[in-house]
Amino acid sequence: MTATIELPYGFIDTAVEKLNGAIELIVGLKIGSWAPRPPVPDVPAHLPDNVERAFRQAEEMRLGGFAEPSGSQYRKALELALKVVDSNLTGNLHNRIGALQKSGKLTETMSNFAHRIRSLGNEATHEIPETPVEEVPDIAIFTKLFLMYQFTLPGMLPEKNAAPDAASPPQS
Repeated sequence: MTATIELPYGFIDTAVEKLNGAIELIVGLKIGSWAPRPPVPDVPAHLPDNVERAFRQAEEMRLGGFAEPSGSQYRKALELALKVVDSNLTGNLHNRIGALQKSGKLTETMSNFAHRIRSLGNEATHEIPETPVEEVPDIAIFTKLFLMYQFTLPGMLPEKNAAPDAASPPQS
């Protein structure tokens, strides 16, 4: 008799970790590679380390089948990113986003993105019943776009104080 069970990758990883090598005691069982390959987090470049870590963890949770807790982690990535933008802000996240917009450190569009992440993240953290799984991709894409606009695009620009490229024509 043969049975096939479909499990999310995250569940399998967790189950194998819990076995602590005991799987090697099963004679004749060998785990090769996954087919198809499990999805990997798509983390934007040029993120501060703590923001990258939070975003990567959110992505790993989402891709591993743990959608609801990933919403809280995306919100955490946003909070850490905003602290990088201005570490002197205090108060709740709603007020900090508003203060950053008022000071010109966030555009109105980016402020709207941040509020949407905040709102969906709040639902994922505090609401009962839990955040609908259908909303998690929204949190993921809003967070990724926010981080790309805030860190990745500026990080792609050449340093202001970098030596000019020898192949570049002189500027007049």
